[in-house]
Amino acid sequence: MAIAYISLYLLLAFLRMNVPYDLERLEGSFLEQVGRVLHGQPMFTAPALAYVPMVYTPVYFYVSALAVKLMGFGFTPLRLVSILSSLGCFVVLYRFVQRESSSHYFALVAAGLFAATVRETGDWFELARPDSLYIFLLVLSAYLLRWKRGAAWLVLAGCLAGLSFLTKQTALLVILPLLAYALTLGLRAFAAYAGTAALLAGGVIALLHVASGGWSTFYLFTLTSSFLTSKGHIVLFWINDIFRVLPIAVAFAVLYFLDAAWSEDRRPAWFHLCFGAGMVGASWAYSLNWGAYLNGRLPAYFFLSLAMGLGAWKGVEMLRAHSGDRAAVGRAVVFAALLIQFCVLPYDPRLVIPHRQDRELRRELAARVAQIPGPVWVPNHSYLSAAAGKESFAQILNLCTVLVAGDPQKVAPLRRELHDALRQRRFRAIIQDGEWDRDVVAGVYRADLLENYTKSEEIMYPTGATPRSILGLPAPPRVAFVIFVPKSAEPAP
Repeated sequence: MAIAYISLYLLLAFLRMNVPYDLERLEGSFLEQVGRVLHGQPMFTAPALAYVPMVYTPVYFYVSALAVKLMGFGFTPLRLVSILSSLGCFVVLYRFVQRESSSHYFALVAAGLFAATVRETGDWFELARPDSLYIFLLVLSAYLLRWKRGAAWLVLAGCLAGLSFLTKQTALLVILPLLAYALTLGLRAFAAYAGTAALLAGGVIALLHVASGGWSTFYLFTLTSSFLTSKGHIVLFWINDIFRVLPIAVAFAVLYFLDAAWSEDRRPAWFHLCFGAGMVGASWAYSLNWGAYLNGRLPAYFFLSLAMGLGAWKGVEMLRAHSGDRAAVGRAVVFAALLIQFCVLPYDPRLVIPHRQDRELRRELAARVAQIPGPVWVPNHSYLSAAAGKESFAQILNLCTVLVAGDPQKVAPLRRELHDALRQRRFRAIIQDGEWDRDVVAGVYRADLLENYTKSEEIMYPTGATPRSILGLPAPPRVAFVIFVPKSAEPAP
């Protein structure tokens, strides 16, 4: 089962890597921001209708820019960065369990379980987004902290921790508990690890703040700190994200820690307690984000996969001390439990592999954008305007995030610019996804759009085609895209 899930992920990643359009609504924004890096444009600027930065620290964009230089511009290099990072996560997870248990078998089981969570994490492993890279850097840092000694190794671990934070800010929630473990290694070891991470991350953040006139701090910290509003997930996270998906992994994790509590050498348990608290805590905190999606589960699932491998190994080791029918039954129960955990995570990869009709629709959409004279805004796929050689505009989710969560006075110019652009009918066309009006972010601009633009055409899914959702959300409507054009009357004053 472990080998099957790893193989299935590799197949899925291969089939989706070269898809020439965005598989998730923000992939296009990542591609655009990588383009800015390649052209030497500032990453963090005052928000404007032409460009609103993403709320992520910059390492993924620079690593992806290097990949683009080697492979050419497009989604493939960005996804390749994520695929290699996810494979790195499998390797680190395998090594973690193998070093602790001396068992290649349970190491493979742990890696396979993490691969099996692909669907439960939103099919996120290989997307053009920073999650896989930040987790790889983070867990590799943790691995070095656990197993390596010497100042050079700890400095390297600190560098990786700092780079992880500079890839996605969520890493800080894991790094802080690891600092508690680092303290047990001695003050010199702690200084090497914590000092390196702090100097690297703090130095880069300070440089970004100065270079952007404070705008980087606004996006990366001020804005993101206002996202934690989903209080219902304080409890629901544990029910829906943890116990519903990985109940047996949780049970084996408890077994591991209970056994470790009676062990003479408690350092391994202390490390895994700190590491687990950070990884699961990071997922829990992320679930409180009003825009949270399934990708937030990745840190928790990595750790629970590790803990299941260690717990199952520990259970078998306990049973080896006994003989007879009871021991045989006990081992059978352990392996049956592992099998059940794998069996509750099946998914159909065909649901997230684009078929011919999907590609045809996207080609038609790109052609429409190119054919319409003048500025065209595609709110959910803003990269298409630049690809057609037209003036580029902000991706709607980035724009609405600033308008909804930002300080009203600070984002007032952006709000006025969006309002004026729609009232003055600046765009020759606005192309929305089907049933766009149900999207919560549409509330920011819905009234101005409907007052000044009218629906001219609907682009439908081909007859007989089965609309499929790239991220496993409910199936999209039969209408794929809606084209709005300016109303003929004079624009409102």
